[in-house]
Amino acid sequence: MKIIVTSSLIKSSIQKISLVTNVIKNTMVEDAELQLKFCKKSISRFIDSLLNLAISYSKNNFKVDKKLLYIKNIRVNKSLILKRSNIRSRGKIDRINSYFSRITIILEKI
Repeated sequence: MKIIVTSSLIKSSIQKISLVTNVIKNTMVEDAELQLKFCKKSISRFIDSLLNLAISYSKNNFKVDKKLLYIKNIRVNKSLILKRSNIRSRGKIDRINSYFSRITIILEKI
């Protein structure tokens, strides 16, 4: 039984999110929550809330206990790029790219 939770339009780049998600991939849910609690990256709070959403979804719909779940996979994909411009001197323009990401968490019962 797979439990899939997706969140899109996260205001962070793929590289920054992957630093946190690689730590908790293929671990038990309780260990992953502990890792995210003490992680210093700001995106870890958002991933923790997404993980709690997946846990509550599994409890309410499938009656699965939190201790029996592990994180099978976490995917981080590209979502949008917000393109803005910064006007410089002598008629030059610098492009500013703001990256958005999409996270998919797949939980599975042991």
